[in-house]
Amino acid sequence: MAYEGVRKAKKAAVNKRRAQAIEYKLAGMTHQQIADALGYTSRADVVLDINRALEQAVMDRNHNADMLIEEQLAVLDRLRRANWANAMKGDSRAADVVLKTVDRTAKLLRLYPDNANQTVNVFTMDSIEKQIAELTKQMSLEGSEADYAEIIEAAAEPGRTQALPPGRAEEASDRAQQDPAGEAEEG
Repeated sequence: MAYEGVRKAKKAAVNKRRAQAIEYKLAGMTHQQIADALGYTSRADVVLDINRALEQAVMDRNHNADMLIEEQLAVLDRLRRANWANAMKGDSRAADVVLKTVDRTAKLLRLYPDNANQTVNVFTMDSIEKQIAELTKQMSLEGSEADYAEIIEAAAEPGRTQALPPGRAEEASDRAQQDPAGEAEEG
């Protein structure tokens, strides 16, 4: 038992020194200054202790989060069970509670895909036509007949879209309709 007490005291001292090292680091001290202030033998030992302390903090935080999730799952399970029979009998309020608990449980367990960071671009015909008009205007100011011919050829290719200058869109559309696979030979 005496050995266990010594071990706990040593661990407490190490944790205290690591906490102090993190405080000093956050205060802007260099690793060498921290080593000198706390009696480390080298800067590398300071870095190692700080990293270990931060890793432990992350593990503790994750453990605490897991425990909280488990508690919430237990509450949700009790709510679901309490309302299940009435929901099966047609009670719409109980059914709503059951569905919400199932949904919340799935969210806590991260069963739904994470779409929070995904961007979805929605294009309407109005926005597409507006963009075509802007590009057409730019091209009519900058382009030449040779540029237009290249654009018309590119627009006739399947799967390609380009903004065309006024009067040229119909030509490209006609060409694409006559040869939808883009297999016509140049003449």
